[in-house]
Amino acid sequence: MIAMKQFSVISLLCCSLLFVSALHAQDDKSKRPSPPATVTNTLKSGATIKISYSQPSLKGRMIGKDVEPMNGKVWRMGANEATVFETDKDIMVQGKKLVAGKYSMFGISRDKDFMLIFNKAWNIWGTNYD
Repeated sequence: MIAMKQFSVISLLCCSLLFVSALHAQDDKSKRPSPPATVTNTLKSGATIKISYSQPSLKGRMIGKDVEPMNGKVWRMGANEATVFETDKDIMVQGKKLVAGKYSMFGISRDKDFMLIFNKAWNIWGTNYD
């Protein structure tokens, strides 16, 4: 009876360890087909800009035809999670103040121009924005 309980406890612990290690392996974003990347730059104003995104893997698809950016469609400007734009100081973007903080960043390409969209919700998947 005691041996059976010990076996059950050991089995449960082993299964738990396998489950936790499998979850941890999924957190390693560097192993994705579209791995993460970060670009950082300091502006003349002293503000540091950081953009975190996933490098899209085209897998034989053509930009503008099979994958974004496509004319008139919202683009998350990367793969996987939404691209994150972060500034440590208030900055001006096209004459409008962007308060220091983290934002998800999207774009819409149109016939003759390109529009950037900054969303206060930054930890999101895909192209969900307000």
